[in-house]
Amino acid sequence: MLGISNAMLCGCPKALALQITNVYENGDTAFHYEYCEDLKDGRGFTAGIAGFCSGTGDAWDVVQAYHKLTGGKDDMSQFDKTME
Repeated sequence: MLGISNAMLCGCPKALALQITNVYENGDTAFHYEYCEDLKDGRGFTAGIAGFCSGTGDAWDVVQAYHKLTGGKDDMSQFDKTME
């Protein structure tokens, strides 16, 4: 291993890992936080920099984690009924 405890990355290695993810998800190294599209692949809407999907439930997991950080008082709350 690289001597990284608890699988945590910071600084340059984290930025590089995110940029590599962006290449596979979006075809470039730019961050596409606003991205959301139905790719017609059976996984519902794909969103964000890592391609979280509404049909597989991982997008809802991300939104719920965000709600925990904000106490549920955030702009994403308006979409809860749709995403559940």
